[in-house]
This record gives sequence, C-alpha cells and structure tokens, in this order.
Amino acid sequence: MKKWLKNSKGFTLVELLAVIVILGVIAAIAVPVVSATIQNSRERSDVASLALIRDAVTRWAIETEVVDDVAATELSVVSGAGYLQGVPAIQSRTDLDFDQFSISVDGFGMYDVNILDTDGVTEIVEGNF
Repeated sequence: MKKWLKNSKGFTLVELLAVIVILGVIAAIAVPVVSATIQNSRERSDVASLALIRDAVTRWAIETEVVDDVAATELSVVSGAGYLQGVPAIQSRTDLDFDQFSISVDGFGMYDVNILDTDGVTEIVEGNF
C-alpha cells in the first residue's frame, strides 16, 4: 500500500485550490478592464458615426446652397442625395435613435448642424462649420 502512495502522480487539493484562487483574482481584475474597454470603443465609434453624419449634412448644405435655417429634416434627404450610405446605429446608448437634423445659418455663412433624436427636439450632437 505504501508503494502505491509514493508512486502516485498528480496535484494535491491545496495546489488545485491555489490555482483556482489565482485564476479568480486574475478574472476579477480583467473583467472590469475588458468591459470598460468595450464601452470606450463603442463610444468612440459613436463619435465617429456622428461626425460622419454631420460632415455629410454639411456637404449637402453647401452643395445645395442652403442659405436659410433648415428645421428638423429626415436624414433620408441626405442619404437619398448620395451624401450618406445609410444611417449608422448608436452603439453605446440604446435610448437614442437619430433620424433627423436641423441647420442654423449665421450671418457669416457658418452652418450649425444639429443631429436630432426621433422626437425632432433632443440634440445628440452639434457642431459649427
């Protein structure tokens, strides 16, 4: 019987528990970091998408020679004219769904583009050009 115990190969329960604890600590550190990184990349994607829409609306306004303010207008006007290939989705916030824009023109010919939520009132992003 003693000969069988001496030749047994494997891990003890203490060694297995130590490995499980170490893996748990690593997971506890890594999971929040990974989820924060995913959220950060979604927010950066949204900023890029909104800038793309703002630029397309600005190109549309310049080329169609918009000189007066434009009230809440569907983004399909811009995408139908070939300035935008569809409207990108918001990745980081599910409560926003934009499909309209408005333009204000100041006395110096600068455009203030506002991307609006579906209610036509809530501004998602604005920028002066």
